[in-house]
Amino acid sequence: MRKAIIILITILAIQFLFGCKGSNEIYYSYKSNWYTIDTVKRFITSNSLISYGDYLFEFKRTTKVINELRGESDSVTSSIYYDTTGVYLLGDKNRLYFEFDTFALENKIVKTGKLFQKPFGQLYPDSISSEEVIYSTPVDTVINSINCFYSRVVPRNRNGRDSADVKVILLKKPKFNSLYKIGGGKFPDKDYCIVGFNAYSFKNNDGFVQEVDALRPLTEKEKSICKSMLMKSKIAVIDTIRDVTLKDKKP
Repeated sequence: MRKAIIILITILAIQFLFGCKGSNEIYYSYKSNWYTIDTVKRFITSNSLISYGDYLFEFKRTTKVINELRGESDSVTSSIYYDTTGVYLLGDKNRLYFEFDTFALENKIVKTGKLFQKPFGQLYPDSISSEEVIYSTPVDTVINSINCFYSRVVPRNRNGRDSADVKVILLKKPKFNSLYKIGGGKFPDKDYCIVGFNAYSFKNNDGFVQEVDALRPLTEKEKSICKSMLMKSKIAVIDTIRDVTLKDKKP
């Protein structure tokens, strides 16, 4: 009897440990901020994203800029506001996007199509360039209080490109997902994920920067919403580029 109890406890312990291993995977919410740089650094726009396993949620937003005139100094102050109008669920394996009406437990798919036909947010080419590049060894850095890495990028066919300095920004999280990873831009070492870049032209003395910001683990509610949206995408039947119907549920 004692032996049977020990075996039962062992089985339950193994199930608990493996169950915890699966449920302890950390998913992240973060932002991707874009800037131009010349003599100063100027903000352009921002993407709100969720890394969820093999998938990425990209929030579809409209930008509203309100200019306020200050009477005392006759100066104009600009304020930027974002309005979320939908959410994209993106996957790199099926090369499809699913657009949902809202990020909530009660949601529905309103549109789907091929990844390169996604009309808003990050745009993707129909085919991925085959140009090979060389990445330098990642160097640790801190961006917006987030532990990151950067790696210099050198095309194998340089063609006089020494006038530009290009670096990719990396997070060392093996299961992390980004707009680049979805599009096929993967770092050679799978422990790293490309989340941004820094490109500067010495000839023109200007460039572009994409930084990661506001990185945090998802809440339990956010994980539940992501799970429900992913399940709906898996049972969706794509009959046209614009319309989606769902399989009838079995009684």
